Amino acid sequence: MGAAVRRRRVQPRAALARRPVDVVVIGGGVRLDPAQTPALEALVNAVIEAAPGARIGFNTSPTDTAEAIGRGLTAWIPRLRDGERGI
Repeated sequence: MGAAVRRRRVQPRAALARRPVDVVVIGGGVRLDPAQTPALEALVNAVIEAAPGARIGFNTSPTDTAEAIGRGLTAWIPRLRDGERGI
């Protein structure tokens, strides 16, 4: 495994480990470019491993990132009522 791939795997995990994360938004620059498929896979796997309770959101452009976060946070509301991990 090359150094660039190792860095790509470590950086998202380190960022997710710094504090609790409720929503992770992955942008179209990674999702929509077929050449970025390995990076997308690494990001999704990092979220699953480092922040297992986090929701994953997808924006369509930088201007609707807040909406993507809002959709993810809205998904937490029923869980909060049930006493699960808070936001």
